[in-house]
Amino acid sequence: LSDRISIIAAGRIDEHNRLKGHFLSSRGGLIFSPNVENSFKFTFNRAFSTPTSENLFLDRIVSPLTGRLQPFNVRASGVPKTGFTFRRNSPTGIGGFYMQPTSFFRPPPKNVNYIDADATLMWNEVVEALNKLKGSGLDGVFRQLRSISAPNAGNVLTVLKSFNAATGEFHVIDPSFITDISTLESTETQTLEFGYKGLVGSKLIINSDLYFSRVKNFIGPLLIETPNVFFEKVSLLQFLLSQGLSTNQVTALANFISEIPVGTVTPDQFSHPGDVILTYRNFGDIDLFGLDMDFTYKAGKNWDVTGAFSFVNKDIFTNIGGIKNIALNAPKIKFGFGLHFLEPRLGIGSRLRYRFVDGFPVNSGVYIGDVESYGVIDFDAGVNLPGESGIRITLTIQNVLDNRHREFIGAPEIGRLAHVQIKFFLDKYK
Repeated sequence: LSDRISIIAAGRIDEHNRLKGHFLSSRGGLIFSPNVENSFKFTFNRAFSTPTSENLFLDRIVSPLTGRLQPFNVRASGVPKTGFTFRRNSPTGIGGFYMQPTSFFRPPPKNVNYIDADATLMWNEVVEALNKLKGSGLDGVFRQLRSISAPNAGNVLTVLKSFNAATGEFHVIDPSFITDISTLESTETQTLEFGYKGLVGSKLIINSDLYFSRVKNFIGPLLIETPNVFFEKVSLLQFLLSQGLSTNQVTALANFISEIPVGTVTPDQFSHPGDVILTYRNFGDIDLFGLDMDFTYKAGKNWDVTGAFSFVNKDIFTNIGGIKNIALNAPKIKFGFGLHFLEPRLGIGSRLRYRFVDGFPVNSGVYIGDVESYGVIDFDAGVNLPGESGIRITLTIQNVLDNRHREFIGAPEIGRLAHVQIKFFLDKYK
């Protein structure tokens, strides 16, 4: 509009054959530059992220069946066109749900049919499986189970537990936590941003951005959505006592049997009976704000001091959509600063940098836990060989002090890494 004021406006329309309707992206901004050294910007941006191919079509076993402790596969699955829906009209199943027996107790195709989510319906299969175990110290008690009548939903209760593939443990959940998964939608992000970039004095260059974002229909990471069916321990113990078994036998049996998942509450659209599903879903709205800034200070003819800082106000969002806790899988705070030397005439350059990353929670598929804070020092130096050879040699050392750390759950521990690089420039050192 003038030497000092500029307006930016843009828009686009997208359509996706697996998604409903169109999506309009828009962007608008005002940039004010009082002089050539300084500028301020205020922008609004509405953007979208289409569900990825993995979100829609993933089908992979991430934790295979291992027997009694995990008598099912854990399968990562994309969301079909219909979404995933659960049956809720069972007369005896807990919460009105149905289940499919795990393949360890009823191998396919016997486990294809849905039965009431009632653990007692699997009593005979469990008894036979226990009698095949050797060396547990309960062999004689297991044989006695064959002679007693099977329990029913009236005298032995059923509980639902969700599997944690990272730890191999189960935790009890209420049936109300099982919710249908709708067809995936695009994630919409609306961002307001205020930024400044300029020269302060004659030596300091600053670039900063303060932003506020609202994310709608956020697609979360892979989460286990199908619980397993278990015998409830207290009512099972009481039932076994009523069958004339000794107290010591009953306690050991109840503890043992109540830890065995006998079935999986699976949706109608899932084609792998008894497997546990890791999948995606859209959640509710997420609000966050943050600050990104960096600076360069010209300390001398050949010396620069640099720094960067990043802050976001949340690294975990609790009870999103009334369903799950969602981790940002990134730190609230990270920063770094460094010293840079460059002598272009001699072709010599080096940099020493410190970077710090604050600890943060991770919840992504089977990768669940907390990344600990870490700080590392990096160094690199390069030199052009004399003459007109066009050869440059660079030495890079990451994590100079060998501070062993993990940067994500499931990733390997990282120590010092050093390498030498030789480049040959056909056009000299341009």
